[in-house]
Amino acid sequence: MRISDEKPYAVILQHQHEFMELEEDCFGLCLACGEESGRVEPDAARYECDNCGERKVYGTANLLMMNRVVFE
Repeated sequence: MRISDEKPYAVILQHQHEFMELEEDCFGLCLACGEESGRVEPDAARYECDNCGERKVYGTANLLMMNRVVFE
């Protein structure tokens, strides 16, 4: 897994099983600054980012629906 350099940020995966691992790890991503968060539910939306303070942290399910998960 890697995070894209383009705003809004996206999660780039090589294998489908990586997505399931991210869900299990409560992965979240801030779409404002690209910071990863490890304490959000898959359906998290607009959580506050510890890094930039913006309320743009989303969980894996929402990232997938927003086309912010890309499979190479």
